[in-house]
Amino acid sequence: ICVMAGVGGAGWHDGMGMRLAGELNAYVASRFVNEKFITYIATLNKADLTILGDLMQAGKVTPVIDRTYKLNETRDALRYLETGHARGKVVITVE
Repeated sequence: ICVMAGVGGAGWHDGMGMRLAGELNAYVASRFVNEKFITYIATLNKADLTILGDLMQAGKVTPVIDRTYKLNETRDALRYLETGHARGKVVITVE
């Protein structure tokens, strides 16, 4: 399972073109590899986050973390994200 998230809420706005492009990319990628790619727009709620947390605790879902930054390194984290080279989630830790 790969969860890809962006910034912003669901709905028709400037980011909708990117979402549609993502759906097309998933469809095309599914045609050439053994894995099946799907896309969806998620809305967060407590029940779903609880289930996801339980799955992660059980080791059934593992997030892909590319890099971890401290809160005072947020600027560096954003710069890294802007390069487009992140291959997983970029995490900001609060200590």
